[in-house]
Amino acid sequence: MANRDYPIPDASGNLIIDDDGRLKISYRGGLTVTVVNSLPATSNTSATLLDSGNFVLRELDSNGSVTRILWESFDYPTDTLLPGMKLGINIKTGHKLSLTSWRSDEVPASGSFTFGVDSNGTGQLVIWWRGNVYWTSGLWSNGSFDNVRQLSYEDYYNFSYVSNENEKYLSYSVNESSNSPMFYMRPDGGMRGEVWAEPIGDCEWRSGNYTGCNMTVNSPECRKPNYSLQAQEKKLISDGIKYDESYNLSDFDCKKICWNNCSCVAYATNKGTGCEIWIQGMSFKEYFGSYFDDKQFYFLSSESVSKRG
Repeated sequence: MANRDYPIPDASGNLIIDDDGRLKISYRGGLTVTVVNSLPATSNTSATLLDSGNFVLRELDSNGSVTRILWESFDYPTDTLLPGMKLGINIKTGHKLSLTSWRSDEVPASGSFTFGVDSNGTGQLVIWWRGNVYWTSGLWSNGSFDNVRQLSYEDYYNFSYVSNENEKYLSYSVNESSNSPMFYMRPDGGMRGEVWAEPIGDCEWRSGNYTGCNMTVNSPECRKPNYSLQAQEKKLISDGIKYDESYNLSDFDCKKICWNNCSCVAYATNKGTGCEIWIQGMSFKEYFGSYFDDKQFYFLSSESVSKRG
């Protein structure tokens, strides 16, 4: 999805190539967004969506043959990895090719997780949560990473890792028998693919701690081992403390805010456009029903309370 953080708000968009050969989006009767600004002016270009899913802008010779590729969408991935795409870093230019999660399942704006190659020289794959290391793949050895043995599915995928003085990247191709070639990053930071036996980068939340990943969480002393934040059908009518969209908060961020606040007893996510928390001492009313379906509510509970229902 292009322009994910500042989408065109209506159906007036048109994709065009201007007189200088630059790819642009026009909307609302004259306003334009230039897809890329650093291209040399040329009078003969063509934009094509290839069978691979790569959208390319190419310079053409007078006879119609392709002279060079000026720009391609595979160099600017969002949350999805396709066969032939690179996940890594161009050492000479510093350009990073990484995935960034959606903010929530409903909102495609940039979320809080990024998946790419470690630029510090280890060559590992890394998932970051707001700049903090969340998960690492281990080193590449014998066709897979130490912590990602799922990459060895030779009947479906052929993975390769390239590391030289110019670039470091992971790429893959698919066999003809594969009907599910893509991988995507979920809003909670996990990577998904139809064939992998288990997703990579997943961390299971257990009483405020994470298992199955490298993330270090220091829970406040007020959060006892049997405490958890559980989704429930009941809802709160009165407003809580609001963290609006200017914070670019994902659902994961909302959970962290509530968990780290010893007074927080409930929180609600607003479909990726912010969140609210309710703290001890606030006056609020509970409501059981189908109203306020735009919010998902989570309440602080203990295992003993959960077992009693």
